[in-house]
Amino acid sequence: MLADLEEALCALCTDAGLRRRLQKDGGPALAAFALTPDERAALLSIPAAALDRYAGSLLGKRSDELAAALPLSVKVVPSLPSRYRRLLARAPARFEESVLGPGLREGLRLLPVLRAELDADEGEAPWAGDLVAVEVLRAASRADQEVRTARVRHDLRPVLIDLRRGLVPTEVAAARLAVRCDGTGARFRDA
Repeated sequence: MLADLEEALCALCTDAGLRRRLQKDGGPALAAFALTPDERAALLSIPAAALDRYAGSLLGKRSDELAAALPLSVKVVPSLPSRYRRLLARAPARFEESVLGPGLREGLRLLPVLRAELDADEGEAPWAGDLVAVEVLRAASRADQEVRTARVRHDLRPVLIDLRRGLVPTEVAAARLAVRCDGTGARFRDA
């Protein structure tokens, strides 16, 4: 069926481990997919370098989509797109229907890992993980109108204002706040 072929091709394009197994083992790497012999042969005939190039372009598109949705975070964490690409390559997702574009959908899925990575990186602003979380949740809620919540450890309200003005703050007050994002924006309250 076409859906099975599409699922296998999507998995090959998003899962570097599966591509390596395909290059090493050939057909057995595709055993998890309900493919006809012709579909299996078609996938096996794709040159590895072409599949890797295409996979790289998909990761780049998802990364660009996420970066466009998080302009304030990219100002503070210029490495955000490359961090996201690396996480996507290590933790590929399966295809799912969603109102959210793949970059933002994957950004939501990988947010806990990305946030923890930023929080642990002494070279980043201590509040960078909080900012990325708020901006991802706000962008996703704006896109699909779902309410999302999180807790942050820094008062990002003045940060968001400064970043919109083109300023990057160096000092941000510690605070325990709850943030609620919906289709209209983010609202903070004491946690």
